[in-house]
Amino acid sequence: MKTDLAKELRKAATRSGLSMLQIAKRTKMPYASIHNFIACGRDMTLRNASKLCDLFALELRASRRQKGGR
Repeated sequence: MKTDLAKELRKAATRSGLSMLQIAKRTKMPYASIHNFIACGRDMTLRNASKLCDLFALELRASRRQKGGR
């Protein structure tokens, strides 16, 4: 099953109950970066995605690839 990291991070942000400003302060990321990612659907760097994973206690796990590379 394919999981979209950005989609999962946006869901975690919503479920957290934290405002975008609170998320920005806790991750020490610019508010604009958080807003652009959550509200505007823009991409973010892997470094910033890692900060969000840490804040929301999410863990990345490797999965086995299916035949055909998917």
